[in-house]
Amino acid sequence: MKSSTRRAATGLTLVEMLVVFVFVALLSVLVVQGLGFFMASYRSVIRANQDAESATLQRTWFATTVQGMVSSRHPGRRFRGTERTFESQTLQALSAESGLPVQVRWLLREVEDGVALAYQEAANEIDWTILTRQGGADALSFQYADRAGNWLRQWPPARAPNADYLPRAVKLVAETDETVWLVPIDLHFQPIIQDEDYF
Repeated sequence: MKSSTRRAATGLTLVEMLVVFVFVALLSVLVVQGLGFFMASYRSVIRANQDAESATLQRTWFATTVQGMVSSRHPGRRFRGTERTFESQTLQALSAESGLPVQVRWLLREVEDGVALAYQEAANEIDWTILTRQGGADALSFQYADRAGNWLRQWPPARAPNADYLPRAVKLVAETDETVWLVPIDLHFQPIIQDEDYF
């Protein structure tokens, strides 16, 4: 009776120590795996957030310049658009001072792995690639809405009575007819300023 009590008070047996070590090892493995899973999920969330911020910034740049476009009676400054490019004056250029009319161009150019959307300002020698999309040369294209809501592949339309008017909206379209970006032009679709006042 005395010997068993003395043996229990002296410490753990070898089997009990092994059980404790196995239990601690299992807990350590579970903690490390959980931490790895958490870090992978965290990196995925951060990457998705950065992609979303970049996409929002790209769309905002496009929308800002298009919504700021103003019509002109001057033949060299009128809005001209095809499926691959459009240009006009805007009061919201990306690098020039806001409020002054600046001639800008948005264009689609082929790159090695697809098509790139680029922005140009002739006055400031700006040529920025804003967006790239994989696919062929027709992976992206522009369309223009007239006052009746019809979508056209060029602007001004053939036999247009008012060639100096802006389209009602500009749309960037994927080859599957999916709308990538749609920007309305509601403020200045007809000429409201005299070019000689500014140029």
